[in-house]
Amino acid sequence: MKQDTDRDNSTAEILTPCKKEAFKAFLTAHAQISRELDRRLQACGYISLATYDVLVTLEYEEGYRLRMSDLADRVVFSRSGLTRFVDRLVSEGYVEREPCSDDRRGSFAKLTKKGLAARLEAWKIFEPLLEEFWGELVSEAMATKMADIFDQISEKARASASTKLSNSTNL
Repeated sequence: MKQDTDRDNSTAEILTPCKKEAFKAFLTAHAQISRELDRRLQACGYISLATYDVLVTLEYEEGYRLRMSDLADRVVFSRSGLTRFVDRLVSEGYVEREPCSDDRRGSFAKLTKKGLAARLEAWKIFEPLLEEFWGELVSEAMATKMADIFDQISEKARASASTKLSNSTNL
C-alpha cells in the first residue's frame, strides 16, 4: 500500500498544478467550442463538425487525399468509426475512395469538388465563431506560439503512438 502512495506522490511532482489546470482548461475549451461549432453548423443546415474535420484534413494534403490509416491518425472527431464514416461521405459525394497500388488492402480517401465546396460553405459559420471566441483573446504572436506548442504536442503524441504500435507488433 505504501508503494502506491509513493507512486501517487511522485506523479504529482511531475506535472505542476499550473500545467494540470492549463491542460484541463484546454480540454474544456476544446469541448465547448466544438459543441458550439457543431450546433451552429447543424442549425444552419451545413455539414457536421466531424464531416468538416475529415474534409479540411484532406484539403490540406497533396492531391487532396490520404491513406485511410493516415486519415485516422489526423482526424479529431471520428477516428473509431472512420471507415463507416468515410463510406457515408462517399455516398454523399464529399469523398471518393481510390485503391492503393502498393497495398491491395489499403485505400485512399480523396476530397471531391463537392466536398471542397461543402467545406468552404461551412467556413461561413466557422470563421465568425472562431473570431467570436478566439479573435479578441488571441494575438498574432500568441497564435503563433500556440500553434507551435500544439504542433509539438501532436508530433510527440504521434511518435508515441507509433512507438507503442511498433513495440506491440514485436511482442
